[in-house]
Amino acid sequence: WTLESTLASVKNRLAKKRDFKNGRNAYYAIGCVKCHRFDGAGGGVGPDLSSVTSKFSIGDMLEAIVDPSKAISDQYGSSIVELNNGTYHEGIVINHSGNEEEGEMAVYTADLEADPIMVKTADVKSIEPSTISQMPDGLLDVLNEDEMLDLLAYLRSRGNPEDTAFK
Repeated sequence: WTLESTLASVKNRLAKKRDFKNGRNAYYAIGCVKCHRFDGAGGGVGPDLSSVTSKFSIGDMLEAIVDPSKAISDQYGSSIVELNNGTYHEGIVINHSGNEEEGEMAVYTADLEADPIMVKTADVKSIEPSTISQMPDGLLDVLNEDEMLDLLAYLRSRGNPEDTAFK
């Protein structure tokens, strides 16, 4: 999917009766729930999507899904951590202690099934912001047009099966 193709589909077919169950299934199938909180469930690595429609247009939502690295929020951006021994780790960095000389940080990589990588702050040579989003490219590519539109309707409904999108 490209931004242009998703926008064309939305323009032509989003207003037609969508399927709540298929939208919810698509949300779980492509892994949105692993990183994003929505309708009371999900992870906290990415932004909470529960009120996404009150903050962003459908075009903005599609752009963020199709091209996740175009605009990365400071709040959810990854960092590249270079260690003194020359190794690198990329992910979301969380400091675990206030004493920088004795502290540790956790690097949460894009592999959400893996435990965070624990790094001693004394071993860190540098930390630089990454220009690549933790959200993978091509998430929509496994969905057909109806599934993609049902997913968007699901997100816009805030998880409400009684929303007009499903009538």
